[in-house]
Amino acid sequence: MSEKNRRELVSWRIGKLPDTDQLNEWVNAQSNVQNSITSLVRHMIEQFGYRDVTQHDIQKSLFQKTNS
Repeated sequence: MSEKNRRELVSWRIGKLPDTDQLNEWVNAQSNVQNSITSLVRHMIEQFGYRDVTQHDIQKSLFQKTNS
C-alpha cells in the first residue's frame, strides 16, 4: 500500500442516514466500536477481498446469505 493511501482515521457519520436509529442501537450494543467495525471489515476482506462491497455481485451474495 502506498503511503498516500494509508489512513490512520476514518470517520463514520450516521446522523443523516435513513436508518440512524438502527445504527445507533447497534453501536450502543458494542463494547468497543473500533474492534467491532475492524472485525466486520476483516470478515469482508476474507470473504470478498479488497473490493467495493456495494458492487452488485457482493450485495447479491450478502442478501442471499441473510435470507437463507
